Amino acid sequence: MASTRRTFLGGAAGAIALAGIARRAEAADEKKAGQSGAMAKGLTLCNIQRGGSFSLGVKTSKGVLDVPAAKGKKNGLPATTDDVIRGIGDLNALRGLVADAESGK
Repeated sequence: MASTRRTFLGGAAGAIALAGIARRAEAADEKKAGQSGAMAKGLTLCNIQRGGSFSLGVKTSKGVLDVPAAKGKKNGLPATTDDVIRGIGDLNALRGLVADAESGK
């Protein structure tokens, strides 16, 4: 069976439609990954090196906040910048910790 322009374009249109559906599913999965539904907007993140390991730091108006050292009783906070990017941990609790640090609590 010889391929015609019509069969080629029909197959290409179907492939494009399937790619669009797959991309929408990926976007929905990415949105579910973060608990807050958004990245850590408004936070300036950094890595703090102690010994041979790195931990999460957040720039505040009063300096850099060492998240693992300052977390106190708050559980579920991200431990690294990779965790924040991947949406692992409670970003709202991280924002609260930063707000507490800036207010001097």
